[in-house]
Amino acid sequence: MTKIRFTLTLMLAFLLPLVIQAGLTPQKTSQRLSLSIHVTDSKGAVIPSAAVWLRGRPGTAIRVAITDEEGACVFSELANEAYVVFAAFPGFKTKEIKETRVSGQTSLNVILETY
Repeated sequence: MTKIRFTLTLMLAFLLPLVIQAGLTPQKTSQRLSLSIHVTDSKGAVIPSAAVWLRGRPGTAIRVAITDEEGACVFSELANEAYVVFAAFPGFKTKEIKETRVSGQTSLNVILETY
């Protein structure tokens, strides 16, 4: 009995700090990944104020942004997964880009076509 108690005490002495540390340390749900999007028309003209939204795996939140005067927007603090990107602007067809992989600082050019 004493040998078992000693072994359990020894195990707790080594494992308990690890368990406590794991519980108190914030887990990284997303890395420092970002997706920069640049929206243009078929002639290369930038489209400011275009709506861009990003959808991850089912059940995750949809993130929305509006392009700036240079037709650009950035989604930051993303998880390492595939996303679906949508871009829309009045007078243009909504563009859907499936399976957009984000790794590091990823850039994506989106070309909107007129009706």
